[in-house]
Amino acid sequence: MIVVFVFVGCEEPETIVPYEPQNHTERDPQGGSATEAHNTTVNFSECKSQQRDSDSIVSSVRYENGTLFFTHENVEFNCGIDDISVVPEIIGQTIMVTISEICEMPADCICPRDVNYSIDNINEGHYNVVVKNGDIIIYQSEIDCHDTHNTMVTYSECKVQKSFSDVATSVRYENGTLYFTHTDVELNCAIEDVSVVPEINGQAIAVTISEICEEYANCVCPIDINYSIDNIKVGSYAIVVKVKGYTIYQDEINCQ
Repeated sequence: MIVVFVFVGCEEPETIVPYEPQNHTERDPQGGSATEAHNTTVNFSECKSQQRDSDSIVSSVRYENGTLFFTHENVEFNCGIDDISVVPEIIGQTIMVTISEICEMPADCICPRDVNYSIDNINEGHYNVVVKNGDIIIYQSEIDCHDTHNTMVTYSECKVQKSFSDVATSVRYENGTLYFTHTDVELNCAIEDVSVVPEINGQAIAVTISEICEEYANCVCPIDINYSIDNIKVGSYAIVVKVKGYTIYQDEINCQ
């Protein structure tokens, strides 16, 4: 009788082996912010050195144009994984991310890997982000997700100082840009410029209009103001526009 012994080891190389990215499209089981789906794209390295430290995970997160990009270095997984799943769950201003290993035949060892992934369709706002590898939290922090919104402003000269009426407003959306027109806005007679500052938080858009004057006159007059705000994602928004603390426009608009 011949007895053959087969030894299976878990020796892994000391350096990262180049790995072709694997793209996954996964849906948030909770539908994101009630109605939105969030696609994920994931890639990960081969096993790195098995000499590891449980506190050695290094994470970085950045936001750009509606997408969050994550990098986690030295995350422990089974040596024999076939794939990695990333499932986001977004409830209000909390983003929960669960990373799971997919392994048909687990090996009897673990090793650190680097994981990169993105989550799209993230509304602007301030979020508490928690990332778990299985049941273990590997990252937790707060992040501000804000895009750059350029504004272009024009305004009329002071109009005839007649009795003031309510401000008339029109708003339209076209190709990612909101266009506003406000008629008969009361501003100081001596204004030198008009500032428009938008703030977008989730599905809320707050616009603050301010007058810029070096020397204020002792009068006000009606002025027509036109401005645009770019880089607005498709969606339904609640819009509030204020001048000197007073609301001159409030409504909901469907940007499609």
